[in-house]
Amino acid sequence: MTADNTGHGGGAAKNARFDGIIDLPAGDYIVYYRTDDSHAYGSWNMAPPFEKRNWGITLYGVGPDFDENSFALLDDLHPLGNSLVDLTGLGDNVEVSRSFNLQETTKVRIMALGEGKGNAMYDYGWIENNETGEVVWEMTYRKTHHAGGASKNRMVVANLILEQGTYSAHFVTDDSHSLERFNSSPPDNPEQWGMIILKK
Repeated sequence: MTADNTGHGGGAAKNARFDGIIDLPAGDYIVYYRTDDSHAYGSWNMAPPFEKRNWGITLYGVGPDFDENSFALLDDLHPLGNSLVDLTGLGDNVEVSRSFNLQETTKVRIMALGEGKGNAMYDYGWIENNETGEVVWEMTYRKTHHAGGASKNRMVVANLILEQGTYSAHFVTDDSHSLERFNSSPPDNPEQWGMIILKK
């Protein structure tokens, strides 16, 4: 959404609207929307747009071949019974780990949420191969994106193929800014502070 691809949304001149079609190949995507500290739904400081309730972003599937069963929301994966490890809902000064065994080569999805800034992570997770001691995946700042709220709220969604074997998932937090007590604006999904590993 840019100044070039939007038109007037009605009301005040600053109300911008994009309505268009984009093609998304198969894959994992993250939808972002950010607002500032003024002029938004329920608190307009100038004339509101024509479609007030649509302030934000909405994605629709279009075309005769669209199948609503062809996609899944990542946030909806959390409550399902296919989690291998759930290390979420963590507070300050926590160091937790869980082992899990894979009977065959398995595709997994990792969702991790923690604190990071200045290219460093302060709350982060990793996965080790128990037999070799090798770290097969680690949450680094460069792999993360903003998770809503304070800029230091960082999130990563990663897909990984793990061979048959026994693994351990680890997550550590420092002494501040967690589900126990956020010292800045919390992320969009604070209850997911930590890491979950899902079987794809």
